[in-house]
Amino acid sequence: MALAALVVLVVPTAVPVVLEALTVAVPVALVVLTAVLEAMAALTAVVLVVTVVLAVLTAAALVALVALTEALAAGKSLTDRKSSSADDRTLKLLERVTGALIPRWI
Repeated sequence: MALAALVVLVVPTAVPVVLEALTVAVPVALVVLTAVLEAMAALTAVVLVVTVVLAVLTAAALVALVALTEALAAGKSLTDRKSSSADDRTLKLLERVTGALIPRWI
């Protein structure tokens, strides 16, 4: 009985207070949710842009690496040709010098 009397006293005053609180809380929650969703959309766009930029940089690095490899291979073949002729000249010079020096020592 006391509980029923308490309910009769509390409910008429509590319902308007709860309704007023919900009237304020629901719009605030909607504004916060909208802000969160907008931030997520912006971050999604940023992630997409960063992904595209990284893909472009990776492609550029691969192209540069291929070009550098080809340049080094071409340079090495030129160097090999030059060094082989230089080696031939050096060997001929050593043969002359040693050919001239060895008989003198013997």
